[in-house]
Amino acid sequence: MALRGATGPVEGDRVYLVRTGLEPRGIVAFGTVTRAPYTGPHYDTGKAESGETTQFIDVGFTEVRDASKDAFLPLDKLQRDAPDQTWNPQSSGIEIKPKPVRALARLWEGLRPINGGAQIIPDATEPLNLILYGPQGTGKTYRLQQSYTPRYTDKDGDRFEFITFHQSYAYEDFIEGIRPVTVNGA
Repeated sequence: MALRGATGPVEGDRVYLVRTGLEPRGIVAFGTVTRAPYTGPHYDTGKAESGETTQFIDVGFTEVRDASKDAFLPLDKLQRDAPDQTWNPQSSGIEIKPKPVRALARLWEGLRPINGGAQIIPDATEPLNLILYGPQGTGKTYRLQQSYTPRYTDKDGDRFEFITFHQSYAYEDFIEGIRPVTVNGA
């Protein structure tokens, strides 16, 4: 379930994942859109082999709950608290109306923590040391703040430093400019 409608989801939109198949049913995960809609091979291998495509978004989940062990938001509670919203979608990507969005956010924040507190789930496929390079307006700062900075944040908030170079300062100047400092030949 995404929070944006006719214009489609954009990077940074909140996303909730609804478990609709087996009981217990309800919202079991929360995250944000990390990549706006794009076209890719259809998820059904038969359709993909025949050349069909479909729309996807990438989502970075920050909290995923196991419905058999963790507190989550059951569909019946959502229906009671916000009855004018369809909580049992028949397709993916429904819009949550403004009033139910507020109820959903309140209910989600009120859930018991997972094992002492929800943790950001790191993406094991992405490197921990990264230089984001590209023209202005391509999402470098947003991606850094949403995906990477939280990995290094501790209670003091001092495990990282955010550096921005002037646009005339090339990547090569930075990397090739690093030289070891020696003291007495060592």
